[in-house]
Amino acid sequence: MGSPDAPGHGYSNSYSKSAAGRPLTARHRHPGLDRPPSDEANVPEDVSVATHAHTPSVASDLLPTYDDEEDDVFAFLPPSVSGVREKHTPHNPFWDHTRTTSFDLPRDEADACDDDDAFDKADSRTNTANQPLFDRFSWTDSFSRFGDSRDGKTQTPNSAHHELPPSRDTYGWDTYGAEAAMPSGVHYSSGMPGVSLHRTKSVGEYSDVPSTAHSIAIDSVVGDMTAQPRSRFQYAPEDTDSIPLHVIGKRDAAAEPHDSYVDPDPEIDPEEDSPYAEVRASVSNIDDPSMPAVTLRMWFLALLLSCIGGAVNTFLSLRFPSPLLSPVVLQLLAYFMGKFLAYVLPIDEYYLPWWLGGFRFTLNPGAFNIKEHALITIMINITISQAYAINFLLVTELEHYYNSPVEPVFEFIFAICSQVTGFGIAGFLHRFLVWPADMVWPQTLVTSTILNTLHAEEEPSNHGISRLRWFVYTGVGACVYNFLPNYFFNALSQMCWVCWIAKDNITANIVTGVYGMGLTSLTFDWSQASYLGSPLVTPWWAEMNIFGGFMLFMWIFAPALYFSNAMNLAYFPFNMGRAFDRFGQPYKSKRVIDAPSFDFDQASYEQYSPIYLPATFVLSYFTGFMTVTAIFTHAICNHGSDFVRTLGLRPRAPDDIHAKLMRRYKPVPVWWYQWLLVVCLIAILVVLDYSELSITPALILLALVIPALYALPSGYVYALSGQMIGTNIVGDIIAGYLLNGHPKSFLLFKTLTVQTLISSLGYTSDMKVGHYMKLPPRAVYAVQLIGALAVVCVQLGVKHLMVSLVSDLCEPGQQYHLTCQSVNVFYASSMMWGVIGPQRVFSEEYYRFILYGLLVGAILPVLVWLVKRRYPRSWVRYVSVPVFFAGAAAMPASTSINFTSFFVVAFVFQYYLRKHNFRWWSKYNFVTANALDAGTIISELLIFFVIQLPSDDRWKLSWWGNTVMKTTADFQQRPLRQAPPEGLSRQ
Repeated sequence: MGSPDAPGHGYSNSYSKSAAGRPLTARHRHPGLDRPPSDEANVPEDVSVATHAHTPSVASDLLPTYDDEEDDVFAFLPPSVSGVREKHTPHNPFWDHTRTTSFDLPRDEADACDDDDAFDKADSRTNTANQPLFDRFSWTDSFSRFGDSRDGKTQTPNSAHHELPPSRDTYGWDTYGAEAAMPSGVHYSSGMPGVSLHRTKSVGEYSDVPSTAHSIAIDSVVGDMTAQPRSRFQYAPEDTDSIPLHVIGKRDAAAEPHDSYVDPDPEIDPEEDSPYAEVRASVSNIDDPSMPAVTLRMWFLALLLSCIGGAVNTFLSLRFPSPLLSPVVLQLLAYFMGKFLAYVLPIDEYYLPWWLGGFRFTLNPGAFNIKEHALITIMINITISQAYAINFLLVTELEHYYNSPVEPVFEFIFAICSQVTGFGIAGFLHRFLVWPADMVWPQTLVTSTILNTLHAEEEPSNHGISRLRWFVYTGVGACVYNFLPNYFFNALSQMCWVCWIAKDNITANIVTGVYGMGLTSLTFDWSQASYLGSPLVTPWWAEMNIFGGFMLFMWIFAPALYFSNAMNLAYFPFNMGRAFDRFGQPYKSKRVIDAPSFDFDQASYEQYSPIYLPATFVLSYFTGFMTVTAIFTHAICNHGSDFVRTLGLRPRAPDDIHAKLMRRYKPVPVWWYQWLLVVCLIAILVVLDYSELSITPALILLALVIPALYALPSGYVYALSGQMIGTNIVGDIIAGYLLNGHPKSFLLFKTLTVQTLISSLGYTSDMKVGHYMKLPPRAVYAVQLIGALAVVCVQLGVKHLMVSLVSDLCEPGQQYHLTCQSVNVFYASSMMWGVIGPQRVFSEEYYRFILYGLLVGAILPVLVWLVKRRYPRSWVRYVSVPVFFAGAAAMPASTSINFTSFFVVAFVFQYYLRKHNFRWWSKYNFVTANALDAGTIISELLIFFVIQLPSDDRWKLSWWGNTVMKTTADFQQRPLRQAPPEGLSRQ
């Protein structure tokens, strides 16, 4: 970058040292023509401290816009809603007449130049002499299949214009990219007009974040000449075949195979950045393609930590209660392990035998860098959760469920294919959900922030402590504090003083309690406040929609139905996600099936009881049915134009800086994803022929078509709001109608439908991480695929180990609390929908109205869209119907304090601080979110593994602060009325 033609590079033409010694690793903004060199350079640190051209105060382009006072807090709305497309920094013609170019050297290269002893001495690690640290070194990249550049051509400068003296003993850099020793403090100006050397002193250690300059453009006469900075890693490949930023134009067709257009502007403005403040605060707008990403060290750490995380979470998911290992914990562990390996591993070269290709490689390419760390994080993200197929395999295998285990070959192939099929779909979502700048993916910003925070090696400035120090302080504080609500004083986690005073007053407990309406309930537990997602990450407009849906259904509709005893709701708990019988007891589905064959017994069903649902459970199904259709009409109305533009049928908005930088790298061919889908489908169909499951190939195709149809509409919502709209209800209802009486086939259909959508959006989310971190797409593809295959095998091994060692696994009262809550819910859904069936649940008058949710969901987004068109500046433009209903649909599985605490924290950070203290918010908001999550989960893991598990709860503290909430009617979820002994009647 660093083009003199671009506005506001902001560097002097002569050599000078930065007083702060700040790393040259960040976006640089133009604060005026006389800006001191590099004093405010940071990897995205505090975007508000940068200043606009000719203005010594806070940058006007970084502060919230006040054309509309709400625009600054309703962040990254879809362009169709906000009416604002991407904004790009305009080109300043003033710089077209400037012939002075500054070279911004990567940090360790500048250090080598500054170090008078860097030459004429032997390097203790490489055993070489008279050689600078950045001396060029040619090697064969054994991972070239996942290489960085789009072609193999070397960009060689035009030697006809090169007038630098040939000596390497006097000068520090020539325009060929050759390095030379230069005594500290010497400035050399070449014979070429306007070419000068600029260096800034920094700390003396290797840099592991992108350099601020990769190429130069002198003027129109020598515009094709580039200076290729050498890699900062001793054994990293030379940056000889990357596409220079300033020549990206029509001759460099889009890297994306689907892009038929090319930005006509051949220049990339070094000051250009994302139009969204969230992205500017979290993601660097620079790239160093010479930085090695696919290294042996990366593969070792990624596979090791992913397998550990997948195995641990598979075990913990079987125990209740227990925490789950969070990706951020493994992300931090990867950082320290990577630094350790970079310190201890030999830097020597090794050669493979000729019959393996004869490649040479090294175990230690240099400092552990941000791109290696990002690839490790991506593999961890997609493998940290237990595969959904594990639930299916346990339900079919264990004796007290169906006691009908499948063949090991089927088990292995189905587990892998169900996990990988979504990857094939994700490849088709890339152009719609990853490449566009307005697809922000707020949850990926947290990942980008922690990566940049760990690798920036920032120093304190006048604007407060560094991000890294703030992360450490906040994380340690959260870890220590979490012992208070989760071990010493549990009442802080679920605080309701009204319930404590009137613990037997059922009405008061329902109105004010945690499991009721929650009007006076509080929580001081971060895990409760972040149950729906981090309130510091979800955009404010989405948080308003979530809380609005909660208020409408939980504070208005649910109490109206409950206290009026509509549908006999008052005889059941106010908020519970399970079915009941006519006696007010949990429904015993085994009483209505024939045990040997698992066929539905109509006579037993009529004799026992129909199904009754609690108030919030009824409304959750109604809102769930609304989202089934609302997601499509919402996408058509609000994203139809984006879809058409992406297909190339209409002109597209210009790429943002991140998309432009990613055009350097070879894309993943579409056929890689196509063949992956075909192979998975064929494998599933083949093993089904040898199984006893009564499911046809047509139903398997349908199970995959459903998530494929929902992937893009749900992806639009997920990318903008951070809220995923799943296919659980769709899978339950469709499979319940088509496979009624075949519960195992029902579960297989549901597994494919649900897991495929979750996987596809999860893979797409990590592709956006790769996009933000400027990772080679083919490297991301390899990491995701290999990680998924490896960890599924590990999780299957853990499952077999648990089944063989624990004879009463998943049974109530299991000695080690291995009661398998998620597996029990999975089994209960097969009983309710696969055996009893939706035709019996919804055919009766009580719950028939739930089906009308499909019609309401299809119409309501259209009405909201029409109002937006008529009143484009009204508050209605912030309404997202799917997000609004999704908040209410999450109600039975969550409690009222999850919503109220989520909203309160969101108001403080995403509204108040963002609006009134944007400088603090832009610097620390996402760091705070990361630190709170990391500290809390580390504390929960310590409590579980150090205190609870070894002692089998013998060390549990029993005092008033840990028992007061358990004696209330709210905690015990008592119903308002008691069912009569003869049972309820629907007459």
